[in-house]
Amino acid sequence: TEIYTLSLHDALPICLVHQPGPGQYELTDTGHTLRADAPASMRPAVLSTGDPAAWRAMTSLEHTVRSGRPAFEAEHGCGFYDYLAAHPAAGQAFAAFMGSRSARLATAIAALDFSASRVVADIGGGHGTILASVLAAWPHLRGVLADRPEVLGEARAWLAAAGVGARAEVAACDYLDPRQLPAA
Repeated sequence: TEIYTLSLHDALPICLVHQPGPGQYELTDTGHTLRADAPASMRPAVLSTGDPAAWRAMTSLEHTVRSGRPAFEAEHGCGFYDYLAAHPAAGQAFAAFMGSRSARLATAIAALDFSASRVVADIGGGHGTILASVLAAWPHLRGVLADRPEVLGEARAWLAAAGVGARAEVAACDYLDPRQLPAA
């Protein structure tokens, strides 16, 4: 129990817990956002960005600034998505983070004015949460979702389930390579 007490004590200065009495700790409102069952949980974001591999790459940012090449590759010897494929727990944490982030952004993006647009593209759109929300809100639009081939099956299913699959195209690409982006 000593290790738990030390960990909880360390969480006090960052306002995740408060201490109503000696040896007692309670989650603050901020601390509750880290619960897996919390609405708009930040847990996936913390697990993904707190991964040691991500932190090592972030500390190598100078490499990116000086070379124009990704720090992640320099630090780990492989691209970010190759790393995620080789480390399933990190891949699952990243997918959960992107999914929760997309869910929070989808409504706000769909509320933007797309009345003068005909086609909207979601580059790196993952499973299609944001594109589905935009197409549902704007029935005159067609959409393109571009992402890695391994997520496109789930994207097609998500878009179809949202009732916008007939107006959505999915395209495989490495969106970090502009030569691979689909033509508008």
